[in-house]
Amino acid sequence: MKSHMNPLGLDQESLEWRRALCQMAQLLAKATLVGNPAPMVERISKRLRHPVVGDYVYETSSFYRRKFEDGTPITAEGCGYLRKVVDEVCWTEEEWQDELKSYPAAHHPAPQRPTEDVWYVQYGPKDVDVCRWTNCSFGVVPLDEAIFEPVEAGILQSDGSVMFTRDSLVGGLAGFNLK
Repeated sequence: MKSHMNPLGLDQESLEWRRALCQMAQLLAKATLVGNPAPMVERISKRLRHPVVGDYVYETSSFYRRKFEDGTPITAEGCGYLRKVVDEVCWTEEEWQDELKSYPAAHHPAPQRPTEDVWYVQYGPKDVDVCRWTNCSFGVVPLDEAIFEPVEAGILQSDGSVMFTRDSLVGGLAGFNLK
């Protein structure tokens, strides 16, 4: 494999690299599922399972069920940079008006139009290479070690002192940096 592969490349070599990255990320996430984890392991586990906009992600809810014709998993559309997560309405206006007709006129309060979480993932290099995902979940693919960086502990008080909690002190034993 190339050492500087394009994480949004759609050529065969890049797709193989991306597939391997997603599989390794999935194994890493599984490796953090241990009983009574150290605070740092628990933090990494939560971070791998809760992507934020800008993260390189992979779709986890159907990762191994979707296949190319040759049997290899499809990962292009479900692997890329998370651009946004929004709450969007589920039905068109026409569908919603039809649904409202089935409710009695005296129904109070009127039902709220249903919404769902929608994930937009940039899977290719062009602006149009964005996939819209619903009814799914995503995991983080750590492309650099920043996800494993220690976090700051303690709460700075107004008098300049720092207050530590039991959890922050115990966590400090597992990789916190104090500044």
